[in-house]
Amino acid sequence: MGIGATGPSATITMGADSTLAGNAGALRTLGIVERLCRGLREAGISYCHWKSNESLDHALAGEGDLDLLVRRRDSARFEELLQRLGFKRARVTGIKDLPAVFNAYGYDEASGGLVHIHAHYQLIVGDDMTKNYRLPIEEGFLTSASLSRGIMIPAPEYEFVVFAIRMMLKHAGWDAILTRHGRLAASERRELDYLTARVDPQRLRAVVQAELPFVGPELLERCARALKPGAAAALRIGTTRRLERALLGQARRSRLLDLSLKLWRRFWTALRRRIHGKAFSRKRLETGGAIVALVGGDGAGKSTAVEALSAWLAKDFDVVGVHMGKPKPSVLGRLAEAVWGMGRPLRHQSATGAVALAAASMEVPLGPRAHVRLIRQLLLARDRWREYARAGRLAARGAIVVCDRYPLAQLRLMDAPAATHLAAHRSRLVRWLAALEGRYYDRIRPPDLLIVLKVDPELAVSRKLGVEQPTHVLPRSEEIWQVDWAATPARIVDSGRSRTEVLAEIKSIVWARL
Repeated sequence: MGIGATGPSATITMGADSTLAGNAGALRTLGIVERLCRGLREAGISYCHWKSNESLDHALAGEGDLDLLVRRRDSARFEELLQRLGFKRARVTGIKDLPAVFNAYGYDEASGGLVHIHAHYQLIVGDDMTKNYRLPIEEGFLTSASLSRGIMIPAPEYEFVVFAIRMMLKHAGWDAILTRHGRLAASERRELDYLTARVDPQRLRAVVQAELPFVGPELLERCARALKPGAAAALRIGTTRRLERALLGQARRSRLLDLSLKLWRRFWTALRRRIHGKAFSRKRLETGGAIVALVGGDGAGKSTAVEALSAWLAKDFDVVGVHMGKPKPSVLGRLAEAVWGMGRPLRHQSATGAVALAAASMEVPLGPRAHVRLIRQLLLARDRWREYARAGRLAARGAIVVCDRYPLAQLRLMDAPAATHLAAHRSRLVRWLAALEGRYYDRIRPPDLLIVLKVDPELAVSRKLGVEQPTHVLPRSEEIWQVDWAATPARIVDSGRSRTEVLAEIKSIVWARL
């Protein structure tokens, strides 16, 4: 039967929604989302949450994107409101970069989570690899919207029309079936059931005839049948071909170019995932990348904070972790270790080597072992500078680089030149090596954001009991504790508090700076 049919055998019927709604309202709406929805209403901005309303409660709770359709003429006021609420605009490169699509992220301090606003000024839909079609149905979407759980959502008939077209283009073509993308995901099947139970058949037919006459009710009926579990492949492929022909006037590319691009991008994406474990789809903030460095003595919780901060940001953004205290050794450094065969690698001997060099006198000739230590400290300085240069390149391309430790002029016991005082040594070779080490450190400029984790030295020692020797922990903690950081741009965090409190403050500092 057609879309307008009634009775138990109709393709689309109305039904009770109590079981399909899931736990709607069980999750708490985030404060920043509430402020956004209130601001949109007060400003009279026309918008709606245009898809995936089956899981709207998760989106309101920050567990999914907020997919908003915004009236084009309200775009300037919409973006201004987001800025006032602390949202930051992000951009996507490559296949995810689409016209009339706006991405922004906001930080909800109460939950410590990021909220992704995925806003559309036009409905651009299609296969995930190309998004080749624009559906000129935006005005009807917005006019039909009503308030639900504090946010505007469209009439189910509008949402069903777009959902059916999206799923056919995404999963029902021969190329999708051939490349094993032909099945709806579990969440998409739930959404199909959710919408099918809510649409009014007569209103649905009227929406299709008025808004998408080039598609028409009969073709949409075929789409609904083709999306059902167990639908024949021939029905799905044939219906998708008819749908693509009907949408040809709304396409961004020709059918041949779109097909070629889909196949190529699927191959390239699969290859990248196999090689790198990801498809490089992370977003980058439009304000640019940054080098964020966390510094603290042993027992300050620095490594834990670095790991948590990186994991938090990497869910959405291009994030790279760098250890400036123990940089990756260069080929030259590895070759030197192999040639000298000094037992433990440089990274494990650097601390003792630095102490030994610091104790060296300018008047006393250095022995062979001291020269070896000096050369090794020089190679460590070179590796730190190389790691800094790599971090700078990544940040310049838009990545957020999170550094564990960082060379600072205020600190002498960690990540600092070991032979500066030997610059006036009577040996020309020693003077040259010391000066060269110093030049490498001089090239390392301050990070974009420096966060110093301060903890009472006695507490730091107690945290490291049984793990590190107090004679190793105490001096480093005391040095950081005693520095007058007020004369620097560093942000100081009291890491003597609970892990939750420390991480919450670090997140707020970082988000405000990015």
